[in-house]
Formats: sequence, structure tokens, C-alpha cells
Amino acid sequence: MTGRTPLDEALLRELAEGDLSRIGGLIHERVEAQKASGLEDDTFRVAEIAALAALDAPLISWYMHMGDDPPDTDTIVGALIAVAPIIGAPRVVSAAANIVTATQPLEEVDEDI
Repeated sequence: MTGRTPLDEALLRELAEGDLSRIGGLIHERVEAQKASGLEDDTFRVAEIAALAALDAPLISWYMHMGDDPPDTDTIVGALIAVAPIIGAPRVVSAAANIVTATQPLEEVDEDI
């Protein structure tokens, strides 16, 4: 017996698909973190890019953080170059690949993702 309920499995699937509606506090925490940081939106987004790259975040995280209005390419590349000595080339390459995919229109993204 695994001890998991169908509800647990449904929530896990929702989270894997980027649906955070049932744990909405995380979105609120991001807003509060930005306010507390005192950073402008663009600077805060660069910090998020650096954090996601350092964590080797999955593609769905990049989709959620890039949104419909991603930072410009120079900003993204600059953020990756800045963290490269700390996180290493493999994570920078992984982040770059995920960013390229996450910033493409969904119609262009491979259905296997």
C-alpha cells in the first residue's frame, strides 16, 4: 500500500503541468518577495532567471516565469553569463535550451514536451 490517495496524485499532476491554483500562496509569496526586495520588475526577473538556472529548473518553471512578456534577449543572456562561473556550463546550457523553448509560441513547441 502506497498511502497515496487519488487526490494526492491529481494534485501532483496539476503541479507538474504548472497549475498552482490549489497552492496559490506561492504566487502571493512571489509578489510579496518582489515588494520586500525593493527591486524593479526587470531586475527581479533577472534574479528569477539566475535562480531558475542555478536550480536547473524544469521547462514548466521557465514557462511560468517567462510569461507572455519575457525579458529581452540581451538581459537573459547577460543573466546567464553572470551566473555561469557559479553554476557551471551544463546548467547554463540547460537553462538556455529551456528559455528558447519557453519563449517560443506554443504552436511551435514540440508536442512531446
